[in-house]
Amino acid sequence: MLQSERRSNNEYNHRLSRKGYQGLLEELRKKPGASVDKDIDRSDLWVLARKGKDGEFLNDATREVAQNIVSINSLRIILPHYTSQPAVAQLRPILQRAVYT
Repeated sequence: MLQSERRSNNEYNHRLSRKGYQGLLEELRKKPGASVDKDIDRSDLWVLARKGKDGEFLNDATREVAQNIVSINSLRIILPHYTSQPAVAQLRPILQRAVYT
């Protein structure tokens, strides 16, 4: 199977080209006034990797998952105890909850 065929099967294609996630992190670090933690959440990177240069998503499915991620992250900021409760559903990574719910 060719790479282009495999890529066409992906539901949520990234738009990073050859730079990949590491290149995205480096790009974020180089922006003036940006402070990027070593422990940046991978769900945030997932959203950034799927935005085009115009800030738009390629399709509605990707936009919906990105909105789920933003909602979950907002809850985590508003309710800090939200992620510290021992419920199994709340211990799942943000990206997993956003994609599979």
